[in-house]
Amino acid sequence: MFVRRLERHLSLWIGLTLTFLLLNALVWSWSVRLLGEYGRAAVRAHRVLARLNGARAALGAAESGQRGYLITGDERELEPYRDGRARLRSDLDELARLTAAEPTQQARLDHLRALAAGWLDELEQTLRVRNEEGTDAALGRIRRGGASRDASEFRRLIATMADEQEAALARQGTAQETMLRRATLAFGLALLLLAALLGIVNHLLLRDVRERRNSEHALREAKEIAENASRAKDQFLAMLSHELRTPLTPVLLSATAALVDEKTPAALLSTFEMIRRNVELEARLIDDLLDVMRIIRGKMPFQFEIVDVHTLLRQTLEICRSETLGRRLELAVKLDATEHYVRGDPARLQQVFWNLVKNATKFTPEGGRIVLRTANQDGRIAVNVIDNGAGIEPELLPRIFNAFEQGADPRAQKLGGLGLGLAICRSITEAHGGTIRAQSEGRDRGANFTFELATVPAGPRGTPAAGPNSTVAEAHPSRRILLVEDDPMTLRIMARLLREVGHDVVTAAGCEAAVAAVRDDTEIVISDIGLPDGSGFDLMRRLRADHPHLAGVALTGFGMDDDVEKSQQAGFGVHLTKPIDFSKLEWAIRTVKGGA
Repeated sequence: MFVRRLERHLSLWIGLTLTFLLLNALVWSWSVRLLGEYGRAAVRAHRVLARLNGARAALGAAESGQRGYLITGDERELEPYRDGRARLRSDLDELARLTAAEPTQQARLDHLRALAAGWLDELEQTLRVRNEEGTDAALGRIRRGGASRDASEFRRLIATMADEQEAALARQGTAQETMLRRATLAFGLALLLLAALLGIVNHLLLRDVRERRNSEHALREAKEIAENASRAKDQFLAMLSHELRTPLTPVLLSATAALVDEKTPAALLSTFEMIRRNVELEARLIDDLLDVMRIIRGKMPFQFEIVDVHTLLRQTLEICRSETLGRRLELAVKLDATEHYVRGDPARLQQVFWNLVKNATKFTPEGGRIVLRTANQDGRIAVNVIDNGAGIEPELLPRIFNAFEQGADPRAQKLGGLGLGLAICRSITEAHGGTIRAQSEGRDRGANFTFELATVPAGPRGTPAAGPNSTVAEAHPSRRILLVEDDPMTLRIMARLLREVGHDVVTAAGCEAAVAAVRDDTEIVISDIGLPDGSGFDLMRRLRADHPHLAGVALTGFGMDDDVEKSQQAGFGVHLTKPIDFSKLEWAIRTVKGGA
């Protein structure tokens, strides 16, 4: 009865979830744009403060140099005087540019110019008196204090403008903190709603079993799902990379498994496909944000080798194939370059090509045309991705590769994204010593993105191994698996999916439980790294000490190079970064057992 009620209201839940996810994406996009605006305003305020201090110092230097010359008559003392006059004019001109949008500061700046002109004129007149009438006459003019009030008023006005800029900086900092708190709350609520939707879908898939349970048990399970979602939200706030990925794992596992499950109702297939795409988009956004952080810190890792650009392009087109077909886009591929090997990181270069093709697909209307071509020139390979879609406004072209730039075109904002993909492309390309540029004749005239990199002689060729995204269906034997995961929802769903394909699965929620559960005939350990009573690295070492035949798969939200290296050192054969779909998990099981 409870299941039937859930089934009747499924459409409502899906509609509410998608609406909230859309609102959440808009909130994040708005927040990111505001962060950029606050950042630019803060930079401008700091520059204004620097110029104000510079103007004050320049006036003092001019005054000091003039006094030195009056007393000593040494022409060298006039150098700081002349330098101070020049710097003062430069600082006032730059202040006029920086405060052009602030009428109050502009009015004060006009007053500053007048005061500075009066004081500098007085300094010049005093020098002339000294040269014509002597030192005593010049000093007498100074003692009469003809324009000293101008200098005092100049310094007072400088201090007032500086105080206002510092107050503006403080207000911007407060606004930033408020905005970040709101955006974080919105994202946390989105995760809660996703978890709730997953619980409902899980109930529907297991309706035959759940119908035999009483309503008390169903309510208790719903409460457990809500508690798990609440824990996921708290963990997300504490550990960004790991805890943004972990709650997405059961969603993606369930969605991808449901898509290939013959028992899944046909009416729900499009819903599961939509869930899969949205989860993968969230994961891509997380990866992009982390990549931007690595770029800012100069710590983006690269593993250089001899790479075939044409092979990477074909793989990219295969990844994007379903989307281009779904939008009925005409795709023309012209791989004409005869020299197409480069020295680079294959994963990062494919990230560049994927972003360019994805960008063209997103901004080209249904029935449009995309051209992917390569050519050689002057020892370099040029990759062009050309579309006849929305185009780029001329004023946006110089900024198109900046982070968070999406332009003012509301069509681009409706299509989503954080505006990070092209910024990451530029950083990766420049790290390889290459160039990337964009061309467009304007709105609705399409765009042409050109990637160029120096070529190298072809390296030794091998047979490419099947990767985690391989679509080839392979029969594989049943394995005895120990599954270790501290998140109950992920553990339950992953164990169910593994059992459905024939594996013998024993589960554990922590290190000690895993040590107690391992058997002599256990073949594979699939373990999270962050466990409540220890580390997955330490667990793998303990298990292999007594069972050296064990193969290991690390399944975690930690995916930095150091984490992968630690996994290998601990004895894991494959390191998977959450979220993953079920095909990647099956690939990992085959890989650690030698492809059997």
